[in-house]
Amino acid sequence: MEHILALILCACMVATSSAKALDYDDFLMQSDPHGWFGNFAYDDQAHSVPRGCGGKPADVYLVMDTSRDVTQEEIDLQKRYFKELSSLFYLGQNTVRLGVVSSGSNSLTAIRLGSYKNPHDFKKAIDITPRVGGQRDHAKTLDYLRRTAFAPAVARQSVAHVVIFMTNGFSHNAMATRIEARLLKKAGVYVFTVNLGGRWDKSELTGMASNPASDFVFNSDDYIIIDPLIRLLKIHECDYQIHPPAAEPEAACSPKRKVDMVFAVDHLHIGAVKSKRILAFIDSLFSDFEHSDNLKTALLLNRPVSTGVLSNKLTDVTETEQEMDRVAFPDFSAVLRRARRALTKGRQSVQKTAVVFMDSNVRITPAVFKEAKRNKFRKIDTYVVYIGDDYNKSDLKLISNGNDNIIIVPSYGELEISKEDVLTSLCKGL
Repeated sequence: MEHILALILCACMVATSSAKALDYDDFLMQSDPHGWFGNFAYDDQAHSVPRGCGGKPADVYLVMDTSRDVTQEEIDLQKRYFKELSSLFYLGQNTVRLGVVSSGSNSLTAIRLGSYKNPHDFKKAIDITPRVGGQRDHAKTLDYLRRTAFAPAVARQSVAHVVIFMTNGFSHNAMATRIEARLLKKAGVYVFTVNLGGRWDKSELTGMASNPASDFVFNSDDYIIIDPLIRLLKIHECDYQIHPPAAEPEAACSPKRKVDMVFAVDHLHIGAVKSKRILAFIDSLFSDFEHSDNLKTALLLNRPVSTGVLSNKLTDVTETEQEMDRVAFPDFSAVLRRARRALTKGRQSVQKTAVVFMDSNVRITPAVFKEAKRNKFRKIDTYVVYIGDDYNKSDLKLISNGNDNIIIVPSYGELEISKEDVLTSLCKGL
């Protein structure tokens, strides 16, 4: 673990004295198109941590094994491990860009490179990384990294490319995995592998990783040395770790006028699990809004209503039935109505915007269209974020303020990677 952080942070290949004794053949399969080996000065008297890193930027993917036989405990371990790693990077479009890939029978980019400007927001996004499931297929994941994740349209081609892959191995096709790993490394990507703990396929993790294994294959048990390693890196004052960018990029959303914005989620019909993912997504959007007096926000959830007081006392069946009759579960029209009321009670003579989240579980009734029409009459600019591919565009157009205010996210697994599209739509009129 000592070497993995030092090497990644500097986008360098080898940091220990053992690296100097390597044979040339050890590097035949590892392309180095941008010269990431660099001209390091080694401190043979101390810890062999690289000096003079030169502030080289990097595009780094953290790959989580979320196949079906990975336990929830192992999922949580990966999240903790990667959240700790993220604290060591200065994130920015001109420095380090972090991304997350979820790996199982298929691969999914859970967090796109550069989606977050600071470790705090990145850590929150890691918590909602979706599980892909299915049979483990590392060969397919490595191919996905090479062809898609590091494609020229996605990754910067003039910076270091790094992968940190956490898994126990045991992919169903070890030979294909080794072949794809060679192709990825030949493309100039440095691959670190980290064992989740317990039983693991050391030969597979070694074959996936760059050479030598002592510098690129690790065990999650080393997690406990992260804190002393952070102190060690500060002592050596590697330029890239010490000096942050001179200035942060401007916020994606910087309202030029006063705006009251309500985010509404029909959690009664969407369900608790999916609603939690939506709320985490909304929270991530806030990190790209400029925090100023121009923008005021609120969050609304749907909720059951009762014409009487429900007791929690044991009663006879008849009385319980009477209490149940007084409970109503409102449809989506109640969400639109509550959004209108909240905005009406807000500031006067400012732009009113409602952002509503829907999926196939949200029924669209005549009452929904009625409330949507009232919102338009009150000059509320309504955006619909629909999650799924089973939508009626005409219905969504009647609820929103037109085609430009409809944002389609194909699935909950693609919610996070659709953040840029959502921001672009929301912020263009602010």
